[in-house]
Amino acid sequence: MASLREHVQMKERPGSLDAPPTDTHEHQQPRSEVNVAGVKVSKWVVVAGTVGMVGVVAVIAITAVLVPSGSPVVAPISQHEERVAVLQHHQPVLQHHQPLQAFAGPFHPSADVLSDRSNDLFRLAAERAKEAKHNHQNAEVRQATRGFQKEDVRLERVQEHDTGVGLQVKSVPDFRERHAPSHPGLTQETVMLERNVEHDTPVNTVPEDKAAIPNNAIQKEKVININNAMNGDKPEEENGTSAEKANMKKSSEPKKEMKFERIKEMAAVRDTKVENKVSQKESQRLPTKTLDNGRRVCETPECAIAAAQIAESLDLSADPCQDFYQFACGGWINKHPIPESGATGTFYEAMELMDKRLHLILETPADPGAPLPLHMLRTFYNTCKDTNALDALGLAPLESALEAAQGGWPIVMNNWVPTKFTVSTALNSLRSLNVYPLVSVGVGLDIQNVSTNILYVDGGTVPLGISLMVNPPETVLLPYATLMTTAAKLLRDYMASNVTDLDIELQVQEVIDFEVMFSQMVMKAVNETTNNLWRTDVTGLQTDTDAGTPDQFNWLAFMKEMFTGTGVTIQANEPIISFKGPFFSDFSNLLANTNPRVLANALGWWWAFELQMETTDAMRNASFNFFHDLYGIDKPLARWTHCMDESNYNLGFALSREYVDEYVAETVKPETTELVEYLRQSFSSLMNETTWMLPQDLKVAQEKLAAIDPFVAYPDWIMNDAELTLGYEGLNLLNGDQVGNLERIGSWYNFNSLVSLREEPEHSFLMPPTIVNAFYNPEENTITILSGILQPPFYSHNSLAALNYGGIGMVIGHEMTHGFDNTGRLFDKDGNLVAWWSNETIISYNEHALCFVEQYNGYVPPELVEASINISINGLRTLGENIADNGGIREAYRAYQSYIDTYGEEARLPGLDEFSPNHLFYLGFANEWCEHKDATAVLNQLYTDVHSPGRYRVLGPLSNDEEFSKVWNCPAGTPMNRGDERCLLW
Repeated sequence: MASLREHVQMKERPGSLDAPPTDTHEHQQPRSEVNVAGVKVSKWVVVAGTVGMVGVVAVIAITAVLVPSGSPVVAPISQHEERVAVLQHHQPVLQHHQPLQAFAGPFHPSADVLSDRSNDLFRLAAERAKEAKHNHQNAEVRQATRGFQKEDVRLERVQEHDTGVGLQVKSVPDFRERHAPSHPGLTQETVMLERNVEHDTPVNTVPEDKAAIPNNAIQKEKVININNAMNGDKPEEENGTSAEKANMKKSSEPKKEMKFERIKEMAAVRDTKVENKVSQKESQRLPTKTLDNGRRVCETPECAIAAAQIAESLDLSADPCQDFYQFACGGWINKHPIPESGATGTFYEAMELMDKRLHLILETPADPGAPLPLHMLRTFYNTCKDTNALDALGLAPLESALEAAQGGWPIVMNNWVPTKFTVSTALNSLRSLNVYPLVSVGVGLDIQNVSTNILYVDGGTVPLGISLMVNPPETVLLPYATLMTTAAKLLRDYMASNVTDLDIELQVQEVIDFEVMFSQMVMKAVNETTNNLWRTDVTGLQTDTDAGTPDQFNWLAFMKEMFTGTGVTIQANEPIISFKGPFFSDFSNLLANTNPRVLANALGWWWAFELQMETTDAMRNASFNFFHDLYGIDKPLARWTHCMDESNYNLGFALSREYVDEYVAETVKPETTELVEYLRQSFSSLMNETTWMLPQDLKVAQEKLAAIDPFVAYPDWIMNDAELTLGYEGLNLLNGDQVGNLERIGSWYNFNSLVSLREEPEHSFLMPPTIVNAFYNPEENTITILSGILQPPFYSHNSLAALNYGGIGMVIGHEMTHGFDNTGRLFDKDGNLVAWWSNETIISYNEHALCFVEQYNGYVPPELVEASINISINGLRTLGENIADNGGIREAYRAYQSYIDTYGEEARLPGLDEFSPNHLFYLGFANEWCEHKDATAVLNQLYTDVHSPGRYRVLGPLSNDEEFSKVWNCPAGTPMNRGDERCLLW
């Protein structure tokens, strides 16, 4: 099973933060890497989209894409991507996660899922960084060298959002509520705008960079002359006055030294258990002092840390009205050279700090009286980490699993009995590993009637991902064949079988040929499938399948076996949702024309592929060598990193209980909830100012906004011992049985998901609070702001509200806006996929949305310009995220003004008192997106990510924001003030 961040498939399409910020729809920038063979890999393969419950993720390897000078070429979008839109709308803001459900957030997860058992190359990069800068206390977490990214918990293999703050990650089902993962994989793009705009680009969800957290101890003196750059000390003026704004523009004057001695002293704060802080609304009572110039400055340690981070990030030689990103992030970029991985960003430090905290928790024994799930958590982690015990067991666990599932793995057997193998039984057995080859069947909300659950059926996947195997290059085929061959030979030798090397090699080739054929069949179906949901039943599905070759696959028998022991009875008239197309008839033809031995070998390979990290050193080395051959990775990561990720993925809510106990203040939840309501009110007022909606449509839009249900920080039930124990009822783990524990957890999740088919759906947290991200789920009309993102630079208890509103406030607004982006607008206030706007309003909406498409189509990243690559952002693929970014910043700023109206003017930051709180709002926002990438990393993002690069997540929204131009006194016509060309929806 993949690690949490690999699986957290928060299809953030636009639902998560994905980028440095966090949100499901794409606000957070989940990791753009995944655990692979003991190392972290940055997403290198391009994911075109995800189809099906399990999600047939199209992954396209990026080769050299050099475009001669001339009009910029827009990163393309494929038909596969169109199909993914609606259900992919649920992704994290940062780039990044969710079970079988769709999310939307600031981050996005990656599309194709790599091996569950893999470690991240991302982590390896971090270790390298630490080696290179061993004197640096907080070595930056580096994104790993060209790698893959995971987007599906189930293991869609090869390739996340992340999804970018947006990594796409599959989320873990809330077992306590037994909330079924959302529909397996309906990812259709039904947005009229996309059909009107003639751009054909593949859609991928890739995790975005994570925002960095300021160091706990500022050891270097910060030298910067704010007074000179801002043209002197002036009495405190009202925010946004022309005098102050004019001074802010004088950023190119010579700098004088101004030492941040006080900041240095105050920032030396230990990273220990948090203590309860004063409420945000009491911020005016935070310790302050009045300077000689009459300005008040905050004196809390948190303010000192924030001041140091902002000061270190500034480039005062830049003109904020010409390039605010350079002004706000230029200093940070200069101090953070591009690592070997090709990319780094401020969000990475937040992820690194979370890793350190979780590692510390897991290495500390649970109290004797702690609830059972906390002891199970240590059992799982310690068993996973004990490689000596794993080596002692050898390959016996893998051999036993294969025998139980399908009578063994024919590739290593001369005496394999075909009668012991049936495709349906083998497929159902693999559900215990959370993988769905060939076909995917799962429970999810009925997208057209979310008051009930329904079965979703679609095509499955292959270990390396559909897109990669449609036309795999030799550079992938050869290492892949070597990996499969090595695994088979190791198992053969362990079993003392007399199968020859040649026999194994021939059968490996047959499996690879089968995977290529299956992948091509899936892509053919994607290209020929209509964008209409197909509502049918088991009988109708069987008829469609038998239209190929009859009697090859019995759907009713398959589903009855799947639901055995759940108490749920499946009949021939069981309702089903899928897509109408050629897949099922082609599937029956494929089965009819494939030797059962080849089918058994292909499905048996899934077991070896998934469990390679959980058996012997030799198997782990074979897995690592595969990625070494592809990407030149030097060494695998520490075992604890893999086991920590596995623990967070599999037992994330238990782990979150301890994280909240140790590191989350009691005030976080109420303070963030208050922020949510301020953002809701500001969004409502902005919505009332729209001129393109008919009154009746505005009314229902307001009703949807009012109905958004927020899940903040963590679910209360995990903090109650009895409820936490009940939440894991039925799950038992054993010391020393790693493979068995993974199967038990997978079967337990699968059972709870299937049982939910007959249960009334309940909204709940679908991702563990330890994920650094945020999300929007259109099917539930919910936003989720996890504890993991409620930390600097997004949020801090005793810091200025200006920074919190510019940080987590923008994330919250981003997620809310996802409910009204090009995908979210297709769902009503209850989450149903229905037409709830008039045609006239839809036409007006698309006209306004087209402005964003054209604006972002015109952005060619400077990294590509320097490399003579003339490719721009794809404004259509990134539309949902760009709409969310633009709406989120406007909503956050207006909410902050309401906050000031209620609680009064805030103090300023020490050493940065030339910046008013309104200035700090925008600086805090921009600092979340600082990143430094090479051309390859940028190009990879353009082809795989639904989020724009960090530079344009700042420049795009702010150049459209009239309030920004007022605060910074930017004249119309300057790059940061688009004037009459501003794009505006919400």
